[in-house]
Amino acid sequence: MGSFPKDRNYGTRAIIFYIDCTDFSSVSKSELDKKFIEAFGDNLRKVRHERDMSMEDLAHASELEYSQISRIERGIINTKITTVNAIAKGLKISPKQLFDFKK
Repeated sequence: MGSFPKDRNYGTRAIIFYIDCTDFSSVSKSELDKKFIEAFGDNLRKVRHERDMSMEDLAHASELEYSQISRIERGIINTKITTVNAIAKGLKISPKQLFDFKK
């Protein structure tokens, strides 16, 4: 199996297609999880930029630490659903929008 595409501007459908075409015998669950976490972080950054917010602005609006926003956007941590909800409130969007990876 080839590696996951390097371009991280892929959408949910691309991930699903990739997963459907994958031979799972050679892919670890943790590798697929990491790609999803990275895609979530990329989408969060995109949505934040669309709203012309800095990480500091979002951290303040979400009542979270700046470093936590940074780690989520870089795909370093797998965040809790309650944190996703706080971020969505800070962005004044539905949490569902943070999982919409379509460009």
